[in-house]
Amino acid sequence: MTRRWLEIIQSDYLDGYITEGGSAIKFVIISGTRARADLAAALNGTANVQGLLPISLDARSTKLHFIQLLFHELARQIDWTDLASNYLKECLRKLDISDSVQFPLDLEELSRAAGRARSLLADQLYSFLRSDLVDDPAMSREFKATFLTLCLGQIQQNDGPASPHAPVVIRWLRGELVSLPELKAAGIFQRVARHNARFLLASLAHMVRKCGYRGMFLSLDICRYLESNRFAARVSGNYYTPAAVVDLYEMLRQLVDEQGAWEGVFAVVWAPPELTSDPARGLDRYQALKMRLVDDVRARSHPNLLAPLVRF
Repeated sequence: MTRRWLEIIQSDYLDGYITEGGSAIKFVIISGTRARADLAAALNGTANVQGLLPISLDARSTKLHFIQLLFHELARQIDWTDLASNYLKECLRKLDISDSVQFPLDLEELSRAAGRARSLLADQLYSFLRSDLVDDPAMSREFKATFLTLCLGQIQQNDGPASPHAPVVIRWLRGELVSLPELKAAGIFQRVARHNARFLLASLAHMVRKCGYRGMFLSLDICRYLESNRFAARVSGNYYTPAAVVDLYEMLRQLVDEQGAWEGVFAVVWAPPELTSDPARGLDRYQALKMRLVDDVRARSHPNLLAPLVRF
């Protein structure tokens, strides 16, 4: 049945709907760590073939019920310098400069290769960055300022990069310690927190497609939230209280409701059977999410593989 589900995901979601800008979030209940890892690996491979940027988060190492921590861990898995370079390549291609370029980008060398005056090439590139990036209403102001800084950090001037603040904004994205004066110098005036992390996530999904990817594959393993947090039963990693489990369900409910604001994102939430059977930690603790996932009527012998929640 897992093979059939993978085929459906590829044909009905990844091969068209997601890569053309749609988004979806699926909850998968599967018992056994090995079986879950094998299915996740197969889905990750399919997403790679479709040109999606893969991101995998695990509750054992990341407190997923804090959306800002989820975003920071996601940001740690991205090579931001490479992403900015890919975007600049796309910009140059749209400016009819398709020859191979090296980064940091030397405008003097590039202008000679393109047969254009350096000042003209610089004006064209900066004008395109302003219209395509800075004026794009689909992204938050902080994210646009961040990505513009990353791009300018890849453009070499006579005395160094066009912006020296690229390392600062990367540390900000990844939740590392950054002073407020450093942030303000980079055009950022607030930290990543609960009130702006979801908009930053939507902005990233939009930007990823501008950088040449066809979308993003987000894998969230929440199995640790369904485990007992008794001290004697603990191994390595994070453990969670029932209150944290409810916070997780609230965060996931928000993601389900806001998936229409994403662009080209396929998200899978991996969970054990306790998600629907455990009265202390399961979906019964948070009816708002349960009503969005669980069918009122279903055939036990014929699972609906298109449902938002599937069981294997």
